[in-house]
Amino acid sequence: MAEQTYVASFQPERPMRADARRNYERLLAAANDVFMEEGTSAALEDVARRADVGIGTLYRHFPTREDLLDAVMQGSFLRLHGEAERCLTLDDPLEALDHYIVFWLRQTAVYKGVGAECINHALDPERTASACCQLTKVDMRLLLERAQRAGLVRPDVTYSDVWRLMSGFVMGLRDANVSTPEARVMLDVILRGLRTPKALTR
Repeated sequence: MAEQTYVASFQPERPMRADARRNYERLLAAANDVFMEEGTSAALEDVARRADVGIGTLYRHFPTREDLLDAVMQGSFLRLHGEAERCLTLDDPLEALDHYIVFWLRQTAVYKGVGAECINHALDPERTASACCQLTKVDMRLLLERAQRAGLVRPDVTYSDVWRLMSGFVMGLRDANVSTPEARVMLDVILRGLRTPKALTR
């Protein structure tokens, strides 16, 4: 039920006028480009300028940066949820977790800073996590705990530990000019580091 609630919260609250819809879509397209080029901390004035609208128009549609980031990432995070549901049907809990982590990394690596942004919201008790981050948090916890119950992932690892590792991996790819072979080694270290001795000897 929780997952359905989060998905429903992505839906528009009410229909938009045609001109408002055009501005909304232009802002989303501009934000997508700016976030990919400059990261999620890019100036919102740059987004408005790229969309050829005033900053007031941006704030009418997206009162906060988090609202804008949520909208830009909506499709990506719903694809993540779909992949999590698929992984939960796999017989091997460790294979399921590995597949989901790799899929998550591929989805979020495009947007510099999105992993850290999502983690900050999900883990800060003083802030309300965005719908997309809440959905990903639930999925990660389900997959992680399933692998832990099977004795294949270390019991002392939490979903927040995994998220921080994944975020660091993504930021390393973007900021340190990591090659594909180097990235594969880094990912292998992360995945093997989560395993119990039982999983390593299978």
